[in-house]
Amino acid sequence: KRLPEHHFVFAGVTCNEFEQYPEQLRRLRAEIGSPVQLHFDVPHEDMAELMARAAIYLHTINPPDAAFGAPIGMPISIAEAMATGAYVIARDLPELAAYVGDAGALYSDADHAERLIAATGGWSDRRWREALHRASDRGYLHHADQVVLRPMYEEWCRLLRT
Repeated sequence: KRLPEHHFVFAGVTCNEFEQYPEQLRRLRAEIGSPVQLHFDVPHEDMAELMARAAIYLHTINPPDAAFGAPIGMPISIAEAMATGAYVIARDLPELAAYVGDAGALYSDADHAERLIAATGGWSDRRWREALHRASDRGYLHHADQVVLRPMYEEWCRLLRT
């Protein structure tokens, strides 16, 4: 509602022990008259296409110590968004700052996220191309499977030996 010139799509998954969450979000969306499109359990191929069409990826995790907070982990959705060239806007948390790097911006609250998104409205085609290249370069250089999986596998092997 705050940014009517933008089209927002929420894509989430149904999680164990939170199976009621998609329906709760649908009810909330109807109650507040939100224009956000809700999609759940989108097949990987369709998700890749959806992300490729998005110019901006807004990561909306709540910090672990907040109400409805979640552990940060390794947010693959951010890496996938970067790989498609989307400009990533993520919560200002140290783990996410390191993950996003120069491929986007960090927000402290909803008002700040709104300002960051609104600011892209004045971007030139050149600035959008630069953002796309920064994002895709970072996605592939830091988060591609050949970069991430080997060290993860080696760490699992090390843990098994201890």
